[in-house]
Amino acid sequence: MKRAALLIALTLLIAPPARAQETSASFTESSIQIGYDNRSCDASLEGSLRYNGGGGACNTTPTEYTTGGTFTYNVPAGCDSATIEAYGAGGGGGSSGREGGAGGGGGSVVERAVGTLLVAGGGGGGGGADGNSGGGGGGYGSATVTVAGGEQLDVWVGGGGATNALVNGGAGGGVSGGTAGGVTGGNSVYGGGGGSADDGSGGGGNSTYGGGGGAGKDNGAGNGGDSTYGGGGGGSDGSGGGGTSTNGRNGLSGDGGGGGGGGGYGDTVILGSNGGTGSTSGGAAANGGPGTGGAGGTGSTGKVVITPSASANPSIEVCDGTSNWVPWGN
Repeated sequence: MKRAALLIALTLLIAPPARAQETSASFTESSIQIGYDNRSCDASLEGSLRYNGGGGACNTTPTEYTTGGTFTYNVPAGCDSATIEAYGAGGGGGSSGREGGAGGGGGSVVERAVGTLLVAGGGGGGGGADGNSGGGGGGYGSATVTVAGGEQLDVWVGGGGATNALVNGGAGGGVSGGTAGGVTGGNSVYGGGGGSADDGSGGGGNSTYGGGGGAGKDNGAGNGGDSTYGGGGGGSDGSGGGGTSTNGRNGLSGDGGGGGGGGGYGDTVILGSNGGTGSTSGGAAANGGPGTGGAGGTGSTGKVVITPSASANPSIEVCDGTSNWVPWGN
């Protein structure tokens, strides 16, 4: 049976039928479908084959997410790739006379529904206390990835980090940003780290995709928060310095240390700019994005843009029984 299916598949690739975009009404489990069927793959069609003539009826209109929150993107039928751009949010900036550190900006992230990271734009770090400070600008990441019609992608758009308060630090930007204040600012995965309060010896909160929280006044040895893809939080007047970042920029030390610019993940990564130290100059967002760092105030929200497309090459696809039409034989 498999040998016969292989022969039919090869024949279709060499000489596809003249009406290759027609939808069949008799598409059954483990069948060979001659023509292109745009129905979603599910358990009832597991093992079924279909011919994709390439360059089919894919709606290539870009989808933009410009408000902070979580979303689900459904890949249009007939599309087999998507270009994804993620812009991180800006970190909060601090104002002189306020003694908490500002919150880091939230990260903008796109994952497959199974949790595989595709693209990330890291949030900017929050500015430190004991002086004016600027939040770091959000980072940028982009990539073109293989997708399948009907597949779902999980989308996070980061919110700007909050400015500092008289005593407490600012909250990290969403989604689910770290809590403000306390000996240590709250940690987060997708949101920004929270800024630590006055006498916050533990330093700013940490984050994976968001920016680190800024350090509060009289923070002892507490640094600005650290981040993997976002910027490090700014330092303050204590002996601790700015937070560090693996893929973005480190936070700056000193009174009112500026937040570090966000980094990212993808085929192309551009770093955001650092916020100003001792000034209310927010860092610029990478690649002209919207996530500028707070200029003594709250940072700006990031965004995500997804543009689907279809290849020009014909192929045989098989339903994997979950939600994906995948190239047969891979």
